[in-house]
Amino acid sequence: DLSPVTHADRIHTPLLLKANRIANAHPEATIDLPASVDSLFKIVEAKQPGCTYYTAFWRGGQQAYLDLVNGAINALNADKLDSAQFLATQANKLYSASPYGSMVLGNIASKRNNNDEAVKYWQQAATAAAGDTSYRDVERQVLGNVASVYLNKARDNATPKPQQVEAAKQAAETYNKLLAIPGGKGQAVYG
Repeated sequence: DLSPVTHADRIHTPLLLKANRIANAHPEATIDLPASVDSLFKIVEAKQPGCTYYTAFWRGGQQAYLDLVNGAINALNADKLDSAQFLATQANKLYSASPYGSMVLGNIASKRNNNDEAVKYWQQAATAAAGDTSYRDVERQVLGNVASVYLNKARDNATPKPQQVEAAKQAAETYNKLLAIPGGKGQAVYG
């Protein structure tokens, strides 16, 4: 069976295939497997919202997704930021309800000193993580990152005073969200 879902799950399957490998298509045409899987599942999820539970398993519970996320994290840790960005973006295509792809994209933006983009991705990761108690540690981590960015901006003398005040408010709001996550011990505010 060479359907996009089962084919994408095979270990070491390229993410961009020649279309004629899985369909009767022009020899030079390509298929972006994560985008194709996402498009197909969106159709199913729109027509049958009750199926989202099942498509989530196929989106995030398979080896293809796990390989993308783990590859993105490993590339990030090796400072291969372009590779990490590509893999995290592909992981998000497959399963945007997981916080990991957005978390990695936020970390990449942070390493590139783009705090606004880092905060945007970390907030996306926090939102995704908030929906599943198994992601509480991820939610704490990314909210801690966001709060730290805001706190550093509030402390930065080069930042205009009105922006310092706003950043301090955002830091306090984010730390309060962090402290409200069940199971936390408050140690994040001491870092």
